[in-house]
Amino acid sequence: MNYPNAFAKVEHQAEQKKSRLILGLDEVYAKYSLAQLKNFIDVLAEHIVGVKMNLAFAEKFNRDDYFELMRYLKEKHPDLVRIEDAKRGDIKNTQKFWADADMHNSDPDIVTVTSWMGQQSTITPWMEINPYVCVFSVVASSERGDNDEDIELQEKYSEGLKNYQHMALMIRKKFPDRVGCVVGATRTDAAENIRAVESEYGMSPSLFLAPGLGTQGGDISFAARAGKALYPLSSGIMKAADPVAEAIKWKNAINAELENAQPMNTLKQMWVRNLYKDGVLFMSSDETGADWKTLAAGGKSPSFWDFKKAGHESNEIVSHLGAKSIKDIGAYGPNLRIMGVTYGGINSARDIARNLGVDTVILRSENDIKKDGHGAGGQADWMSGKPILPGSEIVTVEDVVTTSKSSAEQILRLRTHLENAGLHDVKTDKAICFMLRKEEGAKRLADIGVTLHSLMTPEQALRDFGDKNNPAYQLVMRWNANNR
Repeated sequence: MNYPNAFAKVEHQAEQKKSRLILGLDEVYAKYSLAQLKNFIDVLAEHIVGVKMNLAFAEKFNRDDYFELMRYLKEKHPDLVRIEDAKRGDIKNTQKFWADADMHNSDPDIVTVTSWMGQQSTITPWMEINPYVCVFSVVASSERGDNDEDIELQEKYSEGLKNYQHMALMIRKKFPDRVGCVVGATRTDAAENIRAVESEYGMSPSLFLAPGLGTQGGDISFAARAGKALYPLSSGIMKAADPVAEAIKWKNAINAELENAQPMNTLKQMWVRNLYKDGVLFMSSDETGADWKTLAAGGKSPSFWDFKKAGHESNEIVSHLGAKSIKDIGAYGPNLRIMGVTYGGINSARDIARNLGVDTVILRSENDIKKDGHGAGGQADWMSGKPILPGSEIVTVEDVVTTSKSSAEQILRLRTHLENAGLHDVKTDKAICFMLRKEEGAKRLADIGVTLHSLMTPEQALRDFGDKNNPAYQLVMRWNANNR
C-alpha cells in the first residue's frame, strides 16, 4: 500500500493492529545476536506498529547489524515503520550531509532530531531529501536525574508559554503534517500543556513519540492525556518470560486508557487549574454562608477569585491569554497601549504589554494622587512609557469584572486626559477581562461605548475544572445560576 508519508502509514497500521506500540532496540546490540533480534521482530510484528533503533548504540556495539536490521525490516516486514533514533541537531549544512548519509545507509521512514538549534536547520534537510520521510523533534525530554537542567530550561516561561510549548507551536506552524514531537511519557504535564496550546491555536493534535513507559517510570495514564502517540518499549518486553504476552498486555493497557481519554485541555483549563493550585479560586460547601466571601461590590458569594494570590505560572498564562485575546479583537499594532485597572488589572496589563512588546498606560487612583500631593485632573496622575500618538488605541485590562464601576471611572478619566492633550482620535472603546462575574459589568461599560471581551465566566471556569460530585462545586453552580 502506498502512503503519502510515514505518519499516514503509522496511523493506518495503528488502526489495523489496534496498537500504538513500538519495539525499541537501544542497548540490545551488545546483549542479543542478530538472529535473536530478527526473531523478536518476527514474533512481535502483529502487535507493534514499528521498530525504533538507536543509532548511537549501534555505532558503539555493532553498526553492521544495525544496517542489516533496517534492510530486514524493509524486506520482510514492510508494514512496520522504521524509526532511526539519531537525534541529529546541527547547522543546516551539517544536517544535510547527515540526512544524505542516513538515507543512503539505513533508509528510515522516520528520524528523530533535536531542534533546539532551530527548526530550519535541523528539520528542513529531511523535508527536502524525501517527501515521504517524517521527523520526530525532541520537545520535552523523558529522563530526569542528570537531565534536570535541560528539563528546567524546557520548563522556563517566555511570552506566557513554556519553552517546550513554543517549540511545539513553531514546529507545527512550519511543518504541519510531517513533524511530530518527542514528549516523554514521564511528562504528563507537558503532554497536556502542548495539547492545550495546539487547541488554543486551532491545530489538530500532533503525533507524539513517547518514550519512558516501564523502566523509566512513565505512567500508563499518560496515554489518556496525550491521545495520539507512539510508545517505544524495549527491555520491558524483550526481557519478559513471554515477550508476546507482555506486548499484548501493554497494548491492551494503552488501548484501555485511550478509550477512557478525557477531552483535550485548553489553555484556559490549564490556567484555571493553576489558579486553584495558587489559591486564587475559593469554593465553599457551607450552605449557611458562614465562610462565604464578601464581594467588593457588596453581598457574599460561595466562590471567590483573588487574583492577588496568582503565582508566577498563572500570571504567565494570563499574559499569553490576554495578548492573544487582544489580537483576536483586532487591537494590535505599534500604536497600541494597554491600561490596567485596580491592582490585579495593572499587573496583568504590564504582563500583557510585555508579551505584545507595547507600552502600558497607568492611571493612578484618586487616593494615590492625594497622597502624592498632586491635584486631580493634571498630567501628574497618569503615566505612559512613550508619548501617545494621534490615532493610537488604548485597551483596558481588568482581572475580574463584577459591576465595572472602577473600570468605567478610569476610562472616563483617561478620556478627559486625552481630550486635554488634544488627542481626540485615540480609541478607548475596547476592554478585556479574565473573569466576568456579572453581566452588569459588561452593560455599564457598553453604556459609555466600550465593548468588554471576557475570557470566561465563573460558571465556565468551574465547568472546565470542577468535580461535579463535589458539594462545593454543586453549591457554587446553583448560586451562580440564581445570581447572574
